[in-house]
Amino acid sequence: MVLFYYFDDDNLSDIEEELRNIAGNLGNKFGKARHLLNNGYSSKDLENFGLLESDISEFADFELGIKIRRCIKRKGYCEFEAEL
Repeated sequence: MVLFYYFDDDNLSDIEEELRNIAGNLGNKFGKARHLLNNGYSSKDLENFGLLESDISEFADFELGIKIRRCIKRKGYCEFEAEL
């Protein structure tokens, strides 16, 4: 199954609010999650950094949100497909 996503200027404030929420929820885990997601990690790494898989997932959502926001600001909209 493939899902189609479309965002435009009307969604920008919601996206920015969600980015703030994710950053706030991660708090001091933000930098650790970024490091692990960008450099690869194991379950032992999660344990050593005091993170959960859900923290990594939240940070991945944050990075996707940044890309969507950047696309909207550049083109006025953002659209993509994702497999479920």
